[in-house]
Amino acid sequence: MDFIKDIELVAIDALDNWKIDHSEALDWDRIVLLYFNKKLMFIDNTPRDVKVSRKIKSSTYKPDITKALAVIEDKFRKGEDVNPHSTRRLYKSKFTDNLFADWNIRHLHLSTGPHPKDERLLDGTSDLLFLRVTNDTAYFIDVRPHGTFEQIDLLEMAVDEWPGLYLWIPDATRVGRQIGTTGEIVEIKIETPEEIRDLRENRINVLYMIKGKVYVAPGGGIIPAGTLVNATRLHNALFYWRIDLEKCVNDNRPKIDEYLSQFQNYKPEEASFRVGMNEGEFVFFEETSWVGLSKFEGKENARFVWESL
Repeated sequence: MDFIKDIELVAIDALDNWKIDHSEALDWDRIVLLYFNKKLMFIDNTPRDVKVSRKIKSSTYKPDITKALAVIEDKFRKGEDVNPHSTRRLYKSKFTDNLFADWNIRHLHLSTGPHPKDERLLDGTSDLLFLRVTNDTAYFIDVRPHGTFEQIDLLEMAVDEWPGLYLWIPDATRVGRQIGTTGEIVEIKIETPEEIRDLRENRINVLYMIKGKVYVAPGGGIIPAGTLVNATRLHNALFYWRIDLEKCVNDNRPKIDEYLSQFQNYKPEEASFRVGMNEGEFVFFEETSWVGLSKFEGKENARFVWESL
C-alpha cells in the first residue's frame, strides 16, 4: 500500500486533464493543495435548480446577453458543463478567485461563441453574470461589467434576495472570542471597492455586517499563501483520511477479507488496496475485485461500506 503515491497520481491526472501546469508543485502537499484549490473553483456537472434575482428579471439586456443567460440557465438545469464560460485565469496554476474566496460568488462570461485561442473556453465578454452556486441551486445575482468584483452591494443584493443563503451569527463578540481576540471586534468601515481589493490582495479575511447580522468569510477565506481556506481544509482532511485507511487495513484485515470474499475474483493473498478516483471523488478500493470500500467525504475519518451492513 502506498496511499500517498496513489493520491498524488490521482491529483496529477486530474490537473493534467484540466491542462493545468503543476510543474512547480514539487511534493505531495503542494500537488494536493493545488488540486483542491482548482477543484473548488470548477463547477461540477450536477443538475441544479436556477433562481434568478429580481434585478435580472426586471432588466432589459442586449439580445446576445439574453441568449447567453438562457443558455447558461439551461446548462445548469441539465447538469451540463458551464466551466467554458469561466475566466481563462481559472486554468492558471497560481490563480485563486478572490471574489469566490471572499463572498462565494462566481462570475461567468455571457458568450455562446468559441474562444479564439483556447478550446476549453467560450469567448470572453465585457459583461459578466455574477452568481452563487450551491450543491443543488444556481443563484443568478446580477449582470455587471467586467472588473466589478469588489462592490459590496453585490453581496448585499444576494443576502437581501435570498435570506438564509449565507450563514450569519447575531453576536459579533462571540466571533471575536472564537478567533482568539479579547472578545472585541474592531470595526473597519469599508467605503470603496479599492479598499476591498486591497484587503483581498493582502490575504486579509474579514467579517461583513449587513443589516445588523455578521457574515463570517462567506466564501471560506484565503490563506497567506494565496489558496482557498477550504482547499487547505480538504487537503488536511485527506491527509488524515489516508492515515485512517492504513490503520483500518492493518487493524481489520480479517473483517475486510470476509467482506470481500463475497465478490468474484477476490483472493486475500493477492489483495491490492488502492486509492483512486471515481466520479470526481477520492475512493478507497480493492484492485483485484474492483470493490469500493470507502469514499473521501471531506472528513478525517473514513466511513466503510460494511459498517452499514
